[in-house]
Amino acid sequence: LQALELTNGEFFNNVLEEGASIWLERYGGDSEKIVEELYQKSLGRETSDQEKKIMISVLGKEPKKEALQDLFWSTLMSPEFQFIN
Repeated sequence: LQALELTNGEFFNNVLEEGASIWLERYGGDSEKIVEELYQKSLGRETSDQEKKIMISVLGKEPKKEALQDLFWSTLMSPEFQFIN
């Protein structure tokens, strides 16, 4: 049920939307800075060259809120982010 809520839940979607708006205000159109900060804040590490290239291509030259939401979602759903005890 938790996985279903995270992938389809209205609350989670609203949090991602609000976060994307805040990050776009903070970092503007700097896709590289957004990707670097996302990795540092969510995964606690720097991106590899390949990861950075892929993530920047997802955001594009001028990041849109929807693309940033998708980037947040894919990062939060990655096995590296999940904590299983």
